[in-house]
Amino acid sequence: MTSQFNSQQLRRLAIFQDRINGTNPNDHAPEPVTAYAIDGENLYMIYRASRWSRVPEVGSMNPGDILAERTTVKFDEATGAFPDVQYELAITTDGPHSEEPERIQTDGQALIRSWFNAEPERFEQLGIGEQPGNTRLEIEDGARLPPYGWTEAYERTLERMMRERPEEIRLSMLQREINSEPGATAWFLESNGYDLHKIVWENDNQGRFMGYHLEHAQFEEPNSMSDEADPDRRVELPSIEQIAHSDYVPVDPVSLSDAEILERSRQVVEGYQTQRVRDGGPAAAGMRHDIAQSGIATTDRPAVLQTTGENSHPVFDFDSPVAMQDAMVETMEQDIAQQQETLATIGQDAPQLAPDAPARPVVWPRVNFPNRFVTPFQRTARDGREYEMMTVAIPRGVTVNGVELGGWRFDRFMHGQERTAIANHRPVTVTFRPGEPVNLWRGSGVNRETLAIDEPWDLCRAVKAERDAYQQAREQTRQQQADEQREDAQIESQETPDDAFYHAMEVSAARELALYIENSDELAADLAAARSIADPQEAAQQMGKLADRASLAFAHDPDFCGIEASTPDETPFDSQTRQQAGEFLLDLGTRTMAIDENAARLEKQSRSLDDYEEGSATIEYDAAVQEVRDLAESRKQDIDASFHGQLDQLTDRYATLLAQRTNDFNTRSAAIPSPMITGPANYPAAKMQQKTDALMRHYKEQSERLDTLRERIETIGADGKSISSAQPDALQQLQEKLSELQARQETMKQENQQARDRHEDAPHSSSELRNNNASMRRVQARIEGIQRNHDAGRSEQSGTTMQGEPFDLVHDGESGYVYFRFEDKPSGETRDMLKHNGFHWSIRESRWQRKMTGSAEFAVQRILEQAKPLEATQPAAPDNDLDQAHERQHRQRRHGAR
Repeated sequence: MTSQFNSQQLRRLAIFQDRINGTNPNDHAPEPVTAYAIDGENLYMIYRASRWSRVPEVGSMNPGDILAERTTVKFDEATGAFPDVQYELAITTDGPHSEEPERIQTDGQALIRSWFNAEPERFEQLGIGEQPGNTRLEIEDGARLPPYGWTEAYERTLERMMRERPEEIRLSMLQREINSEPGATAWFLESNGYDLHKIVWENDNQGRFMGYHLEHAQFEEPNSMSDEADPDRRVELPSIEQIAHSDYVPVDPVSLSDAEILERSRQVVEGYQTQRVRDGGPAAAGMRHDIAQSGIATTDRPAVLQTTGENSHPVFDFDSPVAMQDAMVETMEQDIAQQQETLATIGQDAPQLAPDAPARPVVWPRVNFPNRFVTPFQRTARDGREYEMMTVAIPRGVTVNGVELGGWRFDRFMHGQERTAIANHRPVTVTFRPGEPVNLWRGSGVNRETLAIDEPWDLCRAVKAERDAYQQAREQTRQQQADEQREDAQIESQETPDDAFYHAMEVSAARELALYIENSDELAADLAAARSIADPQEAAQQMGKLADRASLAFAHDPDFCGIEASTPDETPFDSQTRQQAGEFLLDLGTRTMAIDENAARLEKQSRSLDDYEEGSATIEYDAAVQEVRDLAESRKQDIDASFHGQLDQLTDRYATLLAQRTNDFNTRSAAIPSPMITGPANYPAAKMQQKTDALMRHYKEQSERLDTLRERIETIGADGKSISSAQPDALQQLQEKLSELQARQETMKQENQQARDRHEDAPHSSSELRNNNASMRRVQARIEGIQRNHDAGRSEQSGTTMQGEPFDLVHDGESGYVYFRFEDKPSGETRDMLKHNGFHWSIRESRWQRKMTGSAEFAVQRILEQAKPLEATQPAAPDNDLDQAHERQHRQRRHGAR
C-alpha cells in the first residue's frame, strides 16, 4: 500500500495525540491538557493546575499555576525508529490565572516564549482541547488522525494481522517464545502449528551441559474479536500458554554438539509425547504429534521459523518496533481513509454534521477455559437423536459481582472446533450469546443449585483475570522450584524421596475412601454383591469399579467433608488409591487407624534433644477421640434415636481423620529437622521453609475438615429437615417428599409445554427435569428399602463367639437396625471384630448395633463365620415387654457389656 502521508510525521503526530489525550496511563500530564502547540518534532502542552501537588521536575505547583510541557520525538536516521522521547516542564509562579481556556492558552504561549525561547504563532498547529481526551490532530489536506493514537495502533494492527495473516502472527509469537530463553534451546514445533516443545539446556562455568528442563507451550487464540467502531473497547490479544513444565533434570557434565543436543532433546520430547497420549485416554487415541520444524537456538543464533505453503518465507518479529511500524502506519492510514468523508473539512466556518455511523458488528463474548475443566458427553433427545455436549466447570477463584463461582458449571453444545481442542489438550474457546444470561448449576438431586450471570462479558473477564493470576503464580512457583532443584543437584547427585512418607499418605487416603463406601447406604447393595463373589480376582475387579464410582460421590458428600471438585470428573483419589481401597474392603480392618509411634518418635527427635515418651502420641490421640465420643453420646440424649447410627459413623470418621492428620504431621515434620539439632552449617533454610509452609498448609486443611465434622456432630438431627430411615414415620415422610417431587415434575412439564405453545423459551431446562427425576428415583429406592426391612419383621438368633461368649443377634426391621447383645462385657478380640465390621456400642440401648443394609448383612455373615454354630433361629420377642427389657439392660450394665 502506497502511503499518502509522511510516515514519520504520522507516527510523531500519533504519539503527540496520545500525550495530549493522556491515553497511556504511565505517560500523561499532571492535569488534563487545555491547549497544545506543535512545531515539527516538538509538542507543547498547556494546562492549569487545579490543586497543589509536587512535581519532580520543578518542585511543586499551586492551584491556578500555568504549566507548559515540551515533548520531543526524534527519529533514528538509519533505522527510522524513534529511540528517544524527551520531556521538559515549565511552570509559572505568578498565579493564580484565569480558568478560561483562551486565557490559559494565551498565558501558556507566553510561558513557552520565555522558558523555551520559541514563537507559538509560527507553529504548525495550535488548538484548544474542548473535551479533554478527545483531541484529533490535523495531518494534511483536511485529514485528521483517527480517534486513537500510537499506543492503540499496535493493538489494532495486531488484531488486523490476526485476521489477515494469522499464521505469521502465530509463528512470530512462538518464535519469540523460543528466543526468550538464555543459552542453548532445542525446539520442536508440531505440524498443527500450535504446540511448541522446548528443551532448555544449562551450562556450567566451563561451558559443559549439566542439566535441562522441558517446556510445552501452546499458542492461544484471542478470547474475543474487538469492535473496530468502538474506540473505547479493550482488545483481547493472542498469547502463549504454558501447558507443561518438567522439573530440572541434572546430567553428568558433558560437551555436546548441536546434533547431539538435538538428538537427546528429541528423545525427551518423544517420551513426553508418549506419556501425553497415554494420559489423554480415549480422546487422545489416534492423535498425531508430528514435528514440522525443529532446531537449536542460542543467543547468537536465534531461531527463525518458516511459514507453510508453496510461498513459504521467514517469519518477522512482530514485537520489534522497527518491524511493526510500517504495519501500524498502514492500519492508521486505512482508518483515516474510511473516516475521511465523515470528518469536517479543516478551516470550514461551520462543521458539517457527520453522517450516521454504520451499524457496529455484534461482538460475541468468548473466553478460553483450560482443557481439564471441559468434559464432553452425549445427550439423547426424546426423538432418539444424539447431541454432543460438553460440561464446563468454572475454576476456583473466579469472582463475579462478589460471588465466588469456583465449582459451578454450565452445559454447551460441542462443535468441531471444541472437539479438536479437547482431543489436542488445548484450551477450549467457549462462546456466549451477547446479552443472554449464563445459567450455572452445581450439586445434584435435591442439593442442586442454580445461578444466572446476567452479563456474559463479566464472566469472560473474571475467568481470564483468574487464569492470568494463576499462570503468574504457577510460573513463580515453577521458577522457585527449578532454582532449588538446581541448587540441590550441585550439592548431591541424586535426592531420594521419602518413600515411607508417601506410602503412609496413600494408605491413609485408601482407608478414607474405604470408610466412606462402608458407610454409604446407596452403595450398600453393590458392596455386598462385590463381597459375595467367590473368585478373588473378579471380586477385586468389581470392588475397584465400586471405588471408582464412590470416589466421585465422595467429593460432594458434606457428611464426609469431601474435597470440593473443580471439574465434573475430578476426584481427590488417584487410580492406585482407589484400587487399594477396594482391597481394604475385601479384608478385615477397614476402620483400623493406628497412631504411628515410630513417626512420632522421629518427629520428637528432629526438633528436641529430650527423650520421647513411648506411647504419648497414642495416649493424646485416644483422649481427643474419647472427648468426641462423649460429645456424641451426650447428643444422643437430645435427638431422635434414628440419628444415633449417623452419629456413630461421624465419630468413627472423626477418629480416622484425626489419626491421619497426626501421622501425616509427624511424618512430614520428621523430614524438617531443626538447625538446633543438625547444626547451622550448610542448613538449607529456604528448602526447609518451603517444606514447613507445605506442612502447615496441609495441617490447616485437615484441621478444617475435622472442625466441620465436629460441627456436624453437634448439629445433626437438630434442624428437622433430615429424614433418617430409622425414624418411625420415615415411610410417611419419604412418601410426602416423593409426592412433592412428582408434583414438581408435572408442573415443570406443563410450564414448558405452555411456553412452547407460545413459542417462548422453556423456563425449565432439560437438566433440571432430569435431576428432579433422579431425585424421585432415589427417594423411591429408599422407600422400597425401608419397606423390605419392615416386611422382614423381627428375628433373633443365639450363638457363642470363639472366645466362648454367648450372644443374641437381632434383626429388627421395624427400627432398621441389626444388633448383638452380650450377657457380659465381650473380650477385646470380640470388640475389635465388631468395630472392624461397622458395629457401634450404644450406651442408650446397651447393644452393639448397625443399620440394616446389604453391607451390614455381609458383615454379619463374616462375624458368624468366626463364631460357633448357631444354636437356634427363632422369632424375637418384642421389646415392648418392659419388665424383660429392664431386666436385660440392668444385667448388661451391671456387667459392663460393651
